[in-house]
Amino acid sequence: MPTGYRDAVVISDLHLWDTAEPRYRAALEFLRNLPGEVDLLVVLGDLFDLWVADNAILIERFREVIAALAAIRARGVTVLYCEGNHDLYLESHFARTVGLDTFLGEREVLVAGRRVNLSHGDLVNPHDHGYLFLRWLLRTPLVRWLVRVTPARLHVAIGEASSRKSRAYTAGKDDPIRELSHEYARRRVAAGADVVVIGHTHQAERTELATSNGRAGVYLNTGLWPPDGRRTWARINTSGVELHELE
Repeated sequence: MPTGYRDAVVISDLHLWDTAEPRYRAALEFLRNLPGEVDLLVVLGDLFDLWVADNAILIERFREVIAALAAIRARGVTVLYCEGNHDLYLESHFARTVGLDTFLGEREVLVAGRRVNLSHGDLVNPHDHGYLFLRWLLRTPLVRWLVRVTPARLHVAIGEASSRKSRAYTAGKDDPIRELSHEYARRRVAAGADVVVIGHTHQAERTELATSNGRAGVYLNTGLWPPDGRRTWARINTSGVELHELE
């Protein structure tokens, strides 16, 4: 059985980069004021617009966010951090140094009696072969070795360029991503999940789903935190499964 929790908060796709912008300050305030009754915080990838291993430049740039996550963990809250497509090798710093539970792919937890399936959401389209190849390549032993032996500033330069290209690539695609996300969620509900939560697509949504084998569940997409505009997050507890907007 998966680990059980009473009250979970889920965020994703904040894409923090410029520490002077309002989004960064909003993220700090959100983390520092996480409700005391919450016993599970889930970050479903792309918390930063770029993260690579234990890059010293990034550790210094985002030290306040890292400290806020460490403080949450220190008060006994479990913090799950899933690798997205903008953050790579999280275990190097966030698991070994900060003490978070990092993972790649999917994780299932039990929250308020509900089986909750968690993933970043970058695998909802099994036909995006270009992205799937890149995802595999970036996690090969060769690339891991290159990250270890090349300077931190090079990782940042390459990562910034890659982030720009990634956004352009995604904007130019015509995937039926909402339908693919629903189908992805239905398969997991059919297999036993009560709630399926992803990010990645930046399309905030809460939808009730039914499957062909008679099961019903909830699909949640935690959306995007843009520099300005609507910023969403999810909460799962005995009161329900809800999508909230940051005030």
